[in-house]
Amino acid sequence: MADLPLTPTRARDEDNKALPALVGAPPCNGCVQARHGLLASAAQLPAGQGVRVASDLGPLVAWHRPLADSSPQHGTPFATVVWEAELLGVLARGALSAIGIHLRTGDAEGLDVECRRLLPSATATARIGADLTAVVTGTPSARLASLLDSVAERETSGTASVWRFSPGSIRRALDAGRVPEDITADLAAIAAGPLPQPLSYLIADTARRHGRVRLAPAACVLHGDEPALLAELAAHRRLAKLGLRQLAPTVLISRSSLDTTLAALRAEGYAPVPETAEGTVRIEKIRPRRAAAPVPAPRGSRARIGGRTTATTE
Repeated sequence: MADLPLTPTRARDEDNKALPALVGAPPCNGCVQARHGLLASAAQLPAGQGVRVASDLGPLVAWHRPLADSSPQHGTPFATVVWEAELLGVLARGALSAIGIHLRTGDAEGLDVECRRLLPSATATARIGADLTAVVTGTPSARLASLLDSVAERETSGTASVWRFSPGSIRRALDAGRVPEDITADLAAIAAGPLPQPLSYLIADTARRHGRVRLAPAACVLHGDEPALLAELAAHRRLAKLGLRQLAPTVLISRSSLDTTLAALRAEGYAPVPETAEGTVRIEKIRPRRAAAPVPAPRGSRARIGGRTTATTE
């Protein structure tokens, strides 16, 4: 952060257009010098003391880094650099914090330890109650959040996050290929205690009803009274392009349209009958064929008679 050659908190350019975070931001020639000057200025303060207002450190930066960009920002020299330092915890109460001290000395290990001390570790367990809720105090771990998001609905986030189990959330997990035994085992692994009985009943009841009705894609349906004939159609090699699938001894479905399936069956010597959407036989009307009328010769056409070409008129 101290050696970043731009101002990451800058949100707009000179034309007041929004800038993407860390991408496309114009380089800042004096940013690095200004940050190091700020660290040097704050390090000169007496131990245990700090300035009354952090912005008072701005005028001292130019003393330590004369080549830094000292143009006033928000009315105060180096106001943006000071504000970024406070935002990241480098400055606290007008003086260098522990993070700032490690940053100035380049102690990467000490900086890592201090940041981990300030940031609480992620929570890997949840309190699952009989009201079908899971409560996580603090920041949930990635594994915990992913598991609860897959089987429950997140209601609140913050100091404590709450998820609620429901038939719809359990069904969503089953639709994604999870099995009830795995769901129960995964929840038991992250629960702070035994799983409540209502949750176990919810998982078992939802799994029992899941998949009792199945839907299959089909463009048309073939049915008849002879199971042997339907089995013959399903096994016919030349009809394989139709994508026939047998659902019952007397029911087939086809991935091809009704007209395409009808034409293919007739081409193979079968005599199927199409039906309407209401289940009645569709009557196919055949238009009568008419004899083609002779086309009369146009006026002024030329006819060849006895080797000569003559013009004919009416």
